[in-house]
Amino acid sequence: MYYCMPYKSCSLFGSLRYLSCIKNSVSLINGPSGCAFFNRNNIVVVNGYYTAIEKVQIPKIFSIDFDEQDVIFGAQSKMEKAIDDIIKKYDPEVVFLFNCCVSEVIGEDIDSLAKQKQTEHGTLVLPVHSAGFKGDHKFGMRMACDILFDNFFCHSNEKCEDRVNILGDLDYHNRSSKVLIDVLNEIGINNINHIPGNASVNELMKASSASLNIVTCENASRHLANKFLDNSNIPYIGNDSGLYGIDNTYKTCLEIYNFFNKSASKLDMLYQSSKKDLHEIRVKLEGKKAFIVAGTRRAIGYSNILKELGIEIQVIFSESEEKYINKNDFLPFSENVLLNESPEDLATIIEKERPDFILSTLSELIAPHKYVKRLSDDFAGFTGSKRMGEYLLSSINSDDRTYLRIQE
Repeated sequence: MYYCMPYKSCSLFGSLRYLSCIKNSVSLINGPSGCAFFNRNNIVVVNGYYTAIEKVQIPKIFSIDFDEQDVIFGAQSKMEKAIDDIIKKYDPEVVFLFNCCVSEVIGEDIDSLAKQKQTEHGTLVLPVHSAGFKGDHKFGMRMACDILFDNFFCHSNEKCEDRVNILGDLDYHNRSSKVLIDVLNEIGINNINHIPGNASVNELMKASSASLNIVTCENASRHLANKFLDNSNIPYIGNDSGLYGIDNTYKTCLEIYNFFNKSASKLDMLYQSSKKDLHEIRVKLEGKKAFIVAGTRRAIGYSNILKELGIEIQVIFSESEEKYINKNDFLPFSENVLLNESPEDLATIIEKERPDFILSTLSELIAPHKYVKRLSDDFAGFTGSKRMGEYLLSSINSDDRTYLRIQE
């Protein structure tokens, strides 16, 4: 094929979404203003800043605003002045300097400039070669993992038994990993680093002394977990969907209890009570059908939840990477799985099958179908299946035909 449907983002977005989480950092894009505008707006949404009740620090993401002359001759002087101004005004601990497509093509030397400015100011300046054509957002996240690993993690054989890294939760509020925090606190583990979610430079420097890593998202953290394992001998547990569905959540939490040699009696009681709470909801949702149009993490995660709720999954439409997952991982939930395929026929399938619900992180693919927004809380953890079931039941009573849109 000589064209593609735009349902994947680029490596600039992936690396920027990851690195801009770091506290007291500034991200500067060596490119046109649009690269900063659209990426910043998306990050504010998908990383959960927009749902904050209290005042939060929105990531500082800027561009040097490329013009036609910069596209031809480069913009070294603009970058120099921008970095000088940023360090003077914001006093960041680190400046991430990103090349976009244009600046990478013309060969802008951000590596030498980063070293020069770091020497001048004594502030860490790190180049990020994040041209969008190099790969999608997953590639960008792996690039960001490498940058963090090479520049922040002080590798040591000394381990702090009560320190744990939660890897891959990009949400500002750490909503997806709340159940992990509760479980770790329950067994006396309070030194918890969220990487990259709101991590400080100081927390990153301590990460290599953790006794355990917990993966919450394959795309955002499996690569980093493997680097920790190979270089710092830190074991890891968890996977893409390990916190979605009561059974999955129980298995993930049980691994934590077993790792720290703690009794799981309270966990067993919570598991049984959570399963019991679903009975009445399952009865009310009997016979309902759903489509899932989402990235790998939510597609499998929410498939687990819908299965526990007794809802038939008619179609799963997702994108995947053979390195981590393949079609067989989706087949236990639905016979109709469309992976890495053109979404142009999706609307026709929706009209034919008429599902009761559509769960989607890719709402542009289901437009113009109506939908209702999800709750501000994620559907992870022991209560996630119940909360999703209650939400679906409430949407059934809506006047409009209801679709459930889940924001990534």
